[in-house]
Amino acid sequence: MVQRVPEPIWQLIYNGADITANIAPQVTEVQWMEHLGGRANTVEVTVEDTLGKWRSSDYPQPGSDLMALSIGYAGAPLTDCGEFTIVELGFKGPPDRVTIHGVSSWTTTPLRTAGNYAYENMTFLQIAQAIAARHGWKVVGIPTTPDVPWQRRTQTLEHGGDINYLRKLATEANYEFNVVPPNIVFYSRAAIDSAPPVPGNTITRDMVTRYEFRFQTSAEITFGASNISYLDPTTKTVHGATSKVTGRPPTADTLNVNERLENSQQGALKASSRLYETGMLMYQVTMTMPGTTQFRAGQTVSLPSSDWGVFGGTWTCSRATHRMRARSGGYTTELLLRQAGPGSELQPGGAT
Repeated sequence: MVQRVPEPIWQLIYNGADITANIAPQVTEVQWMEHLGGRANTVEVTVEDTLGKWRSSDYPQPGSDLMALSIGYAGAPLTDCGEFTIVELGFKGPPDRVTIHGVSSWTTTPLRTAGNYAYENMTFLQIAQAIAARHGWKVVGIPTTPDVPWQRRTQTLEHGGDINYLRKLATEANYEFNVVPPNIVFYSRAAIDSAPPVPGNTITRDMVTRYEFRFQTSAEITFGASNISYLDPTTKTVHGATSKVTGRPPTADTLNVNERLENSQQGALKASSRLYETGMLMYQVTMTMPGTTQFRAGQTVSLPSSDWGVFGGTWTCSRATHRMRARSGGYTTELLLRQAGPGSELQPGGAT
C-alpha cells in the first residue's frame, strides 16, 4: 500500500481576516524565522502578481497592517507563529512578484524609537524595569542577586531604541531576552546552554538532508581569558577585572577590553560575558531537514555520538527557519545550533 505523504499547509490572517484561500494560488513562498536573544521573529510572504492585483489601492500598508501566520501539516494542529507588523514591501520582476516582510508585533514604534534617558543609582534589574514600565510591561527572569549597581548610566539616542538598549544590558550580564507582552523575559545564557534537551529533541543523521559544522579557532574567536581595564572615577586609579575559561588551549589569546566602568563587579561581569560570547561563536552547526516545528529557538537538542562521533553532544538552537515553497510543494526547516565552551571562572583583578 502506498503511504500518503503529509501535505504542508499554512494559514494567513490579515488584519483579522483569513485570506488564505484568496491568495494561496498566488503565493510562491512562505518563510518564518524564529530567533533566540531579543531579536524579533520575522515572516516573509512572496506573492506572484502576473494579474496586477497587488498594484491596486488595497496594497498592504507598512507600519500599520498586521498578519498572523500558522504552519504545519494537513490533518494535524498547526503551530502558531505569532502576529507580525508589516514593515517592508518589495515589488520586483519580471515576472511581477510582491514580497511582504513582517516583524513580531511587539516591536512597536515606541519600543524602537531612539530617546535620551539617564539611570542613576540603579541596578541592571531596576534599569530593565524602568524601560519595561515605559511600555506598560514588566520584567521577569532576572535574579535579584548578584545584581551589580551603577551610579549612572545614560541611554543616548540609542539606535533601535529601547529594544537595542535592553539587548545591550542583557549581553553585558551574559543573558538573552525575549518579549512576550506584557512581559520582558530574561534568560541566563549559561542556564540555557546547560539545560537538558527537551524529551524527543534528538537529531540523528537520517533526519537531516544537509549539515555543516563550523569550529572556529581564529585569533578573533579563540580566547582563554579576558581582561577589562577601567578608571575608577572617584579614586582616579586604574583597575582590572579578569575572567578565565577552563578547558581552552593554553595558547589561546587574551581578550583585552577597555571600558568605562565604576567598580570591579561591573568589570568582572562584563569580562565574563564577553568571554562567554566568544565561546558561543566557536562551535556552530547548521542543519536542514524536512519541515518540522518540533525544534524551536531557545531549546537544547541532542546530537548522539553514535551518529555524529566527536561532533555529538548537547547544542542550543539559536535560530529556526521554516520555508514552504508552493511549486515544489516542499517544506524545510533549517536550524542554527551553537555549543558554548566550558564555563568561566571569575577572577576580579586589583588596582594596577
